[in-house]
Formats: sequence, structure tokens, C-alpha cells
Amino acid sequence: MPITLDNQLSFELPLKYPDTYRVTSTPEAPGPAVTIEITASNYPTFSFKVEENNPNDMPMQTETYDKGKGMAVLAEMPELECLVLRLSSTVTVGHQLPGITSRLPLFFSLPSEFIHPSPILVPAKEKVRVVCISDTHNTHHSQPPLPDGDILIHSGDLTQSGTLCELCNALDWLNSQPHELKIIVAGNHDSSLADPKTREHVISTYPALTYLENSSIELTVRRRTLRVYGSPYTPKHGSWSFQFPRVSPATYSPNAHQRAECKSTKVWSSIPQLADIVITHGPPFSHLDLGRTGCYSLLYALWRVRPRLHVFGHIHAARGVEYLKWDQVQRAYEEVCAGRAGLGGLVRLVWWAVAGKVGAWLCAGDKEDRGGLQTILVNAAAVGGMKDDQKRGAIAVEI
Repeated sequence: MPITLDNQLSFELPLKYPDTYRVTSTPEAPGPAVTIEITASNYPTFSFKVEENNPNDMPMQTETYDKGKGMAVLAEMPELECLVLRLSSTVTVGHQLPGITSRLPLFFSLPSEFIHPSPILVPAKEKVRVVCISDTHNTHHSQPPLPDGDILIHSGDLTQSGTLCELCNALDWLNSQPHELKIIVAGNHDSSLADPKTREHVISTYPALTYLENSSIELTVRRRTLRVYGSPYTPKHGSWSFQFPRVSPATYSPNAHQRAECKSTKVWSSIPQLADIVITHGPPFSHLDLGRTGCYSLLYALWRVRPRLHVFGHIHAARGVEYLKWDQVQRAYEEVCAGRAGLGGLVRLVWWAVAGKVGAWLCAGDKEDRGGLQTILVNAAAVGGMKDDQKRGAIAVEI
């Protein structure tokens, strides 16, 4: 929790449980100062004022500090709009910033004598309810009614044959839903959306629907700003649309120059570092991915971004919800599934699994939600069964 020490605002965080803090500045009139607010999930908000100029009228200069454990940048406050700091240990806003790893290329550090803390308690941020559905394949009218929510996401395969008639029928249904925000990506069956003219038609005809294709959008919902990224691409399987060459999980490297690696790496490198929600048509390799047909390079990208929520479908039989903790157990499991680890990998998996159980037992009384510790995965495939005759509806989650 934030405390005041010697005119410095510091944050005490468990070493093993990083959190994501959002830092915003708001110009204050009429004086030459800005108010800085630092907030985190389920933590109070603290604000303090920072003078634009120091007592000697020396303007703030951009300066980089590299302490070995992290990096800080002294930024000009009038240009500061929003930063995200990823804190992994005790961090002081001041000269010393130990143990910081960044989700942005810039940090800021301010001389402590110019910081005047004044704590302001505010309620925790409201949860946002996200309704997830995928792979309706023309069955939208026979699906169970969609649950209420703030955001409705369809992660592709709205159609079966990909015709424009099928697509418009599905989009009419989505457009009629009462959810305030509705986002879609294409799937490999939605071949008509591969035509630029069709995409333009969809965007102009359905302004209430947001179509994402390797692109992002910022949404404001319940006084929160969420960054959402969407892509239709999946590893090649048959001759469907929106596919790239499949990479080998056992040998994949983001720095490789083979065509498959280059194509998939390029697609997923477009996921913004600050994405809160990632929408793809297919799953990451080995997670809600029956048959291990998911994308390994997507999994690699998720380790970089670690969004709050990842929504997909494609693998009908793997429908469900999973929580990724980004810990050593997960890493060892993925290495074994990918064939990147032999007997040693199995030993590490068992070791970290046992260590994780012991750690969970020792911390059994600690029920605090630490936000940023895990990612919710949702495979929202709506059809299922041997002949895709099951109509399973949507899955709703809160973030």
C-alpha cells in the first residue's frame, strides 16, 4: 500500500505478485502545476501535485537512468497523459526506482522535493462484464439468449460458407443485441470479409459494430479505459481464409527468418503492449486447444503482453475458461507440450507444480485480488457435439 516517507510516495508490493498501475496527469488551473493520480486494481487512488518548474526555474529535462534493475525517465509533465508502470518490488517515486520492469518505453522519475503527496481514498474500480461468443456458424438465431453485459465480443466464424448473405444475416443479429459495445473479428469461415469492399460495406452499414483485423481500439466503459486488439488469423488448416503458415512449437523462434516464423511473428507483434483484451479467432498453443492445433507464436506473444482477457474459439471441442498465471508451472507445462523439453522438462514441471501447491497452502489465508497476476482465457465456441448440433450460447466473464 502507498505510504509517505521523507516527502516520497512509495508503494509496498509483494515481490512475487506484480501489479499494474495506471498513472495519469491532469493540468490544474490556474497554477503552473499538474495533479498526478496513481491507481491500481482494488487499491485506493493517491494523488499529488508536481510543479512544472523547480524553485530555480530550471525546466524538467528528459533524462534516462539505468540502475541495472530498471529504467526511469524524467518526463516533461505537461506532455504526460497516461503511463503504465509494472511494479515488481518496493518502488519509490523519486530518485531511486529499484526493480521496475516496464510495459511502456518510458518511465518517469521526479526529484522528491517537488512531490507533495495528499492521499485520496476512492472506491475500487467497477468490474466490466464481457459477453463472449464465437463459432456460431449460422446458428445465431437458435442459440440461447445472450446474457447481459457491458461488452459483447464475437471472435469469428459467424458464417458457415462465408457468403455475404450469411454474413449480413449474422451481423443483423449481432446489431440487434442491447449491449452498448459490440466487437467482432472474422474467422477462417468468414471468407467474404477477406474482400476489402465487403469490409468497407460492413463498417459503413453497421456503425454500432466494431470490426478489428490486426487492429486495436480504446473503449471507455464504467469510467475505465480498455485497450482491445483483434485478429482473425490462425495457423493454416485446409484452404480457408485468414491463415498463415503453421510454425513448429518445438523449434519456433521469433528471430528466425523462415517464412512461417516471419509471417506469424509479424501478425502477433501488432498486439499492443498495453492491450487489456485480446481477441483472436484461434487459441494459443496448448490452452483450450484440443489436439494441440493452436498457435505457438500467439502463445509467445501472450507472454509478452499478458492481457486481462483473451477471447477466441475455433476449436469447438475445447470450449471453456482457463486462467493463466504466468508462473513457472505454466512455463514448464508449455515446454513439455511443445516438445521443447525432454525428461528434464518433465522433472521441472513436477517440481514447480509441487512448489506451487506448497506456496498456495502457505498463502491460503491471503485472498486478495492482485490484478495483473493472471489472464482469463475464454474459448467461446457456441456450437459443439459430434455434428456441431449443440447450441451452447455465450460465456460471460468479469474483468
